[in-house]
Amino acid sequence: MAPVEGAAAFWLGVAALLAGLIGEAWQTSEARLAPERFYLAGLAVGVGAAWLACRGRGGPSHPGRPVVWRLCAVAVAGGLLAWGSTGWRATQRMAEAWPADWARRDMPICVQIEGLPRPMPGGVVQADAILLATDVPDCDAARLAKAHPPVHHIGLYGNWPADARTVATPQAGQTWWLVARLHPPDGASNPGGFDAPLQAFDKGVRAMGTVRHRLEMPRLVSPAPTWPWEGAIDRLRQRIRDGILKRVADARAAGVLAGLAVGDQSAIDREDWDVFRRTGVAHVVSISGTHIAMLGCLAAMLCRPLWARWRWGRARWPAPEAARWLAVLASVLYALLAGWGVPAQRTVLMMAVMAALHTGGRRWPWGLVWLLAAVVVVAWDPWALRQAGFWLSFVAVGVLMSAGMSPEAALRTPEGMVPAMSHDPQPGLDATAPATHAGSQPSTRVGRLARAAQAASRGGLRATQAASREMAQTQYLVTLALTPLALVCFQQVSIVGAGANLVAIPLFTLLITPLALAGVLCPWLWDLGAWLVQLALAGLGAASALPWAVAQAPVVPGWVAAMAVLGGVLGLQPWARPWRWLAWPCMLPLFWLPIGWRLLPPPPPGHFDLLAADVGQGTAVLVRTAHHQLLFDTGPRLGTQGDAGAQHLLPLMRALAVDELDTLVISHEDNDHVGGAMSVLAGLPVANLRSSLAADHALLAQPDARGQKPVHTPCMAGQSWVWEGVRFSFLHPTPADLAQRKRLPPNALSCVLKVEGPGGRSALLTGDIEAPQERTLLERGGAALRSTVLTVPHHGSTTSSTGGFLAAVAPEVAIIQAGRRNAYGHPAPAVLRRYADMGLPLRSTPRCGAWWWSSASPVGAGEQGRCWRDIAPRYWYPPDAPD
Repeated sequence: MAPVEGAAAFWLGVAALLAGLIGEAWQTSEARLAPERFYLAGLAVGVGAAWLACRGRGGPSHPGRPVVWRLCAVAVAGGLLAWGSTGWRATQRMAEAWPADWARRDMPICVQIEGLPRPMPGGVVQADAILLATDVPDCDAARLAKAHPPVHHIGLYGNWPADARTVATPQAGQTWWLVARLHPPDGASNPGGFDAPLQAFDKGVRAMGTVRHRLEMPRLVSPAPTWPWEGAIDRLRQRIRDGILKRVADARAAGVLAGLAVGDQSAIDREDWDVFRRTGVAHVVSISGTHIAMLGCLAAMLCRPLWARWRWGRARWPAPEAARWLAVLASVLYALLAGWGVPAQRTVLMMAVMAALHTGGRRWPWGLVWLLAAVVVVAWDPWALRQAGFWLSFVAVGVLMSAGMSPEAALRTPEGMVPAMSHDPQPGLDATAPATHAGSQPSTRVGRLARAAQAASRGGLRATQAASREMAQTQYLVTLALTPLALVCFQQVSIVGAGANLVAIPLFTLLITPLALAGVLCPWLWDLGAWLVQLALAGLGAASALPWAVAQAPVVPGWVAAMAVLGGVLGLQPWARPWRWLAWPCMLPLFWLPIGWRLLPPPPPGHFDLLAADVGQGTAVLVRTAHHQLLFDTGPRLGTQGDAGAQHLLPLMRALAVDELDTLVISHEDNDHVGGAMSVLAGLPVANLRSSLAADHALLAQPDARGQKPVHTPCMAGQSWVWEGVRFSFLHPTPADLAQRKRLPPNALSCVLKVEGPGGRSALLTGDIEAPQERTLLERGGAALRSTVLTVPHHGSTTSSTGGFLAAVAPEVAIIQAGRRNAYGHPAPAVLRRYADMGLPLRSTPRCGAWWWSSASPVGAGEQGRCWRDIAPRYWYPPDAPD
């Protein structure tokens, strides 16, 4: 290949792959889907552009013009093909929709269990299923043959009692008849929060719901699938998990082993997940690319010497090639055993792409290989682009592939074209292949690490020391490169992560994970693995408890995030040494972000804003002035697996750069108001705690993130204070109310807080007060109740929102915080009609997600606030989520 032709081929490949990624990113960032015909038209134009690019020919008189023309054609083709194909797939998936009028209906359905059912405390089971038929009295084969359910994949949650005495655990492949209440997938929507609708959309789950076992017992129709291979791997996974849980007495260690062996992440205790995240090792206890690639490496290292001794085999297939593909095969098998999750799919696809390039004898530049693997993964799963795991995986791989490349190696190849890839093997795939190609390429860090590991496997102290040094340097590089990306994706990064990973990666990857898998054949190995897990948990727990273990950063604009990640990666490249100082200005905004660049900037002095968080059936309102923050209630505890504080409020605080609370107000002791308080105290410094809680309540003895107990003051009418010209005043309860605590219901003791800005704009936070307390407030001074914003009392229950109270408050907008399809029927239709009849605008978190309002908004322009789902819309959100 001539030099010009080689360079043209390189840039054409780069243009096509980059355009493909941009097209995927463009489509997955759309707020609303375009009509299907638009995406089909994009595909047609993309195919035409590709055909024109393939027909391009250069002549001796104009050698440059055809290359530029073909470059443009290839870019257009790649971008439109990616955009059109992803959009068409999204329209097909969105066409599967659970009817909105069925959302509150108890529906008899017939399902076939798929995947690994996940038992939860209290006899509850989560399971994915294939919906076979709806509204059927049984699962008769003739009915199923004629059934056309509106969706294919669903998620179920609830008890599965086989009869009045026993609880069954469904197994993959079984067919069940049951009564369920299904609805479109949705979830909480908050700044910095987890996107549950995206996860369901990515998996193809188009309806979710609860098993209504109290109406009618679920019936097992068929204990085995129609075909023996249906669900066979998942049944094997279930047997392995049950075997681990039965063998290992320590539930925490058993959960970690089950997570590593079969990918059952729900078996790992929530507190342990917190430890793993704070120490930066969560990736080593979930089935990630590291585990799958390492298992492939081990398979290749075992296979290659055996294959080399097999005369018939090596005559037909060289040992390095056989080892490479056996590594891919072993990775596929382990990925299937681990549940074939998205991270596992990415790793297997990337290994297959690289193995195919080696088999075809391609000498591609590392960057082109990296881009090709990314495009293949995104073509398989377009919505991976919206998930942090994709970027963490590929940035780490890119650092490993590029580290060690000199400028000369990056710009010189035997053919004279722009960067050619070193012929280094992937770890374990071809560990003894030449380190250079035609003597022109130095080895990359991937190859050096592989050769060091192979030398250590042959024995020798010096080789082992060299391998350890190489692993430490590699971990150092990857940790530094991923630190900006982790801050961008999660708004936090573990300071102790580099040291913790140096121990945790070899411990979990080389010892605990192989023991978890080998225990399938020798169960006593699970005991040894559990002992190692216990040691690891003890060490990681001590590191996690350090007050400086975690650094945080707010959500930053996209261009700032891109600059920070690029600066972190380039700052580690040897060839970029003269420009490394530029990395610091690029990353500085992660640690010191100008106020105007923040996701929701704090209000100017003399004003305040409030954000009613989407926490389900509960209350949590963040109030900010220019330099102070107050949190009113903390939402509910969500069963035994979490609470609103950990799942919603702490990520929200990080996203908004709230690193401490000046005051935490707990209106009363009901779970939907105090349930997340323990997690908030554990995650943030809190200076003051004001509440109506009894003196012996457990929360009052809980230290905050600094290990200090906040100063507690009972909230009482008449208390007030001022922050930056904004007055905070408690209107309820009175000292007499608190003295009658034992005779009054908790709702009657709810703290009522009024927030007033100098301009007369105000907000009234009411907790769960009911009609008697509303009348009392009117009697003590109805004029003091008038407010611009009202948080609807008691989530819109019929016990509250009396006409006289609403007339006295006369809000310009009222916000209801309630759970979607909650069991209490909040907000009550009669209450909604009362607000409508009085002409009071309403907003609700089920429809809005989080709701934000600022007293600094111009009167008449922003007085009704903004819904988070309108600020950051996505087409996979269910339209007009019902209250």
